Formats: sequence, C-alpha cells, structure tokens
Amino acid sequence: MPIGGMVGALLGGWIQDFAGRKVAFMTAGGLAIGGILVIFLSDRTPNGNVTFLCGKVADGLAVGVIGTSTQTYMSEIVPRRLRGPALAFFPIFTLFGQLVATGVSLALESDETKFSYRMAIATAWPFCLIPILLGIFVPESPSLLLRQEKTRSAWNSFVKLHGAETAAQCQDLFEEMRKAIVEERRVTEKIRYIDCFRGTNLRRTFIVVFANIIPDLFGLSMLGNATYFVQQLGMPSSMSFVVQLVGILLAMIANGGAFVTLLRFGRRTHILLSLCVVTSLWFGMGFTGIVEPSETVAWYVSAGDLSW
Repeated sequence: MPIGGMVGALLGGWIQDFAGRKVAFMTAGGLAIGGILVIFLSDRTPNGNVTFLCGKVADGLAVGVIGTSTQTYMSEIVPRRLRGPALAFFPIFTLFGQLVATGVSLALESDETKFSYRMAIATAWPFCLIPILLGIFVPESPSLLLRQEKTRSAWNSFVKLHGAETAAQCQDLFEEMRKAIVEERRVTEKIRYIDCFRGTNLRRTFIVVFANIIPDLFGLSMLGNATYFVQQLGMPSSMSFVVQLVGILLAMIANGGAFVTLLRFGRRTHILLSLCVVTSLWFGMGFTGIVEPSETVAWYVSAGDLSW
C-alpha cells in the first residue's frame, strides 16, 4: 500500500494540474472503490494473495491521489491564518477512520466465519463516495483556473466559495491572487525540477521532505499496528482493540486542541516538544524487550501508546 501511495501522490499531482482538483477527487474515489472490491473478492480467486496485493496497491493509489489533491485544494482556498488549524483536520479524520476500523474489528472479533473480514472490508465503501461527491459539488480551485487563464470561471468559483456578498467586498483579494499567479508564471517560466536540488533551493527542498517524513520517523505507521504488537506481548485481542479505541479518542482530543495551540505556539514548538515526548516513550517501551512477553508488559506498552 505505501508503494501505491507513492505512485498515487505523483499521479495525483499530474491529474489535478491537468484535469483539475475535482477530477482528482473523483479519480481517487473510483480507485478506492475498485481497490476495495478487488480485496473483497480476493479470497474467491485462484491466486488470492496476488489479487489481495493488487487491491491494496490500488487502495494505496487512491490514498496518494486524494492526499495530494486535498492538501493542494485546501492550501488554495483556506485563508493563510487558518491553514494550520485546517490542516489539523487531516490527522483528525485519519484517526476517525482508524476509530471506525477498530470499532468494526472489535464488533466482529468473535465471529470466526468469512463474514467477519468481508464485512470489515465492506465498511470502507461508503467513505469512498465522499471524494466523489466532493468532486461533483465543490467549486473548482480559483487559483487553478487562473493558472489556466480562465479568469471568468475563476471568478465564478471564487463567488461560490465565498458567497456573492463577500466576494463583491473582496474583489481586491481576487485581483491580488491573479497578479500573484502572473508573477509566479514569470519567475518560474524557465525553472526545472532539477533546480530544486541546486543552490539555496536544496535547503528548502530538504526542509519540505523532512517535514513530510517526520510522522514516519517517530513511528506513526507502527502505532497503527499497535493492536498486533500488544497481542504478541500477551494481551487478549478484545482488550487490545479497546485500548486502541481509547488511544484514538485521546489522539482526536489532542488534535482538536491543536486548532488553538498551533496559532498560539507555532509549528516548530509543537514538533520539537512532541518529538521529545515520543522519544522518551519509545525509549521506555524499548526496554520492555529485555523481559519475557506477558500481560504486564503488554499493559506497559499500551500505556506508552496511549500517552504517545
């Protein structure tokens, strides 16, 4: 799935610039529906593992496309001061997805028939409709339309986003956007991708890349599989799902608090403080590896996950 996500991110960048943000949303939804269908039917095919793998890659493609497109769209329509809080919605809804998945897994945990895993897979389908509906109903990005020199369409989209009365009062904002895009085109006309890795641009490129890999560096992917690890340490499976549910709820509350604290303390303070806390928690959990797996160790690791 991460391989599909990497390819999907590149594909999403091309689709949204070529066909628009709305088309990218609908493409992601269609890929997700198809990928989940392949996964759902994989146990009925001769080569189930290969079919399942293909479905997961398609699912990864969808995640990559929608992740790239939604962040681009939000950066273009959300006021600068609200971008930090708005981007806090990404982890909140990621956690909401984990909450639904964990709740479904807990409900089906005692069912040992094929229905249990098929039902768990099928619950992802309704969420795939959301990006398709977004693609149908939300206005196209005014910035993209201005880059395509569709000024009239850009203004209509601007009015739909802000409302006729507000748009009429903010015509200067629309004009500034148009001038900024004209200037951007003039400055970047002869710039190539290779220039991102030359001179002072290299430092900025490194900052962007590093900021994007921080979640994986401090173990976000590992935390998503916490139920598996605590089960290996001796915790009953049903209790591991309950612990996961509590951890997700706490994380959603923490992310909700980020709406306020991001504006008050800034990004760097959040990152540095969070990394220091997470480092100490991982350090403590790492020491549990020197003792035999037991329910006590599992609870200690779970407590670290909840604090994390």
